[in-house]
Order: sequence, then structure tokens, then C-alpha cells
Amino acid sequence: MKAGLAHQQLRSLTADALWAIVKEEWERLRSNSNYFRSLYCSLPNRMQAVLNAWGEPTRY
Repeated sequence: MKAGLAHQQLRSLTADALWAIVKEEWERLRSNSNYFRSLYCSLPNRMQAVLNAWGEPTRY
């Protein structure tokens, strides 16, 4: 989401226009099922990284 919005000129937008852009980006992400599948599959590794770091920040 952050990467998809980074290229937009967001400073001078109204709240409604910003919401429309966010919804558009969300729909783009939703259409890519591999993106969510890879996030889901990475959860065990991400959780283990948090445990290994004793709750401190991780690379994720």
C-alpha cells in the first residue's frame, strides 16, 4: 500500500480524493492473490523473528 501510494501527489488532495486513491490501490492489491498468499506464508518466519528479537524491531 505504502509503495503504491508513494508515487502519488497526496499533499493537496481533499479527503474524498485521497480515500478514492487508497481504495483504488487496495483493489489493485486485492487483484494480486499471490501478494497475499506470500504474506500469509511468511507469517511463521515473521513471528519467529519477533520471538528471536524478544519483541524488539525486526527486519519486517
